[in-house]
Amino acid sequence: MRALWSVSGYHLGQGTGISGQEAQRYLFKALDLTQGEIIFDGRSCQTGELQRRKVDPARFLPLAWRVTPEELGIAEREIEVVSTDCALPGFREYLRLQGNRLVIRIEGVFYFLDPVWNR
Repeated sequence: MRALWSVSGYHLGQGTGISGQEAQRYLFKALDLTQGEIIFDGRSCQTGELQRRKVDPARFLPLAWRVTPEELGIAEREIEVVSTDCALPGFREYLRLQGNRLVIRIEGVFYFLDPVWNR
């Protein structure tokens, strides 16, 4: 069994030039992460080794992503930041939350991806 992900929701960040209607176009888009590749929205990139680090969201998010954990509905005390060499929008750096959920950021919009299990 392996996990795929699907965009389940979004939050418009401050200063984004994207409307809610434009942001909705990503809803239900599929994400596939393989050992060396990220595939999202019909595009893909090869990745080298992923760099992972655990951070306190109350310290990390305001500085790095200019948003608070409360704005994103993140109540966890620790989250994982995954850094890649992928040039696809949203995948240079993304968050991994409890329950195998992901958060990506594209043009100031924060997208939440939930796992979809595939056999």
